Amino acid sequence: MLFNVTYPKRSLENYFTLKDSVNRLFDTFLGNGPGLNFSNSILKYNLYDQGNELLFTFEVPGILKDNVKVTVLGNNLTISGERPAFELPSDARLIKNERFSGSFSRTFRIPFEIDQSKVNAEFQNGLLNIRLPKSEKAKPKEISIKVK
Repeated sequence: MLFNVTYPKRSLENYFTLKDSVNRLFDTFLGNGPGLNFSNSILKYNLYDQGNELLFTFEVPGILKDNVKVTVLGNNLTISGERPAFELPSDARLIKNERFSGSFSRTFRIPFEIDQSKVNAEFQNGLLNIRLPKSEKAKPKEISIKVK
């Protein structure tokens, strides 16, 4: 017997919040304390559920479009790339560095099927916006009830 389970509206929010919390916990215990896991610290994001699609908005200041790769494989979204090192003037001495440079990668497991043919990514004002449309199988369907 198959059941169609409807999750509360906030389930995606809970899923990603829990996932980020668990990742931070493991990073702390494995020696990658807060701010040292460059893969995560370089890609700060907001996530929006817009009904038929998810919208990820990543902060990517100083990163060129050609230095970013967006990959969707199954239910996984991966953002990877490289932020070039900042060139100091020859007479300057670096005192503090909080800006990461180098390669980065971050993967998100999406808890539903994605329509890969309609995934869209664009740069706008230092942000990378990625739209992940839900596949028809992932969208809720209303079933009519027959009377006999």
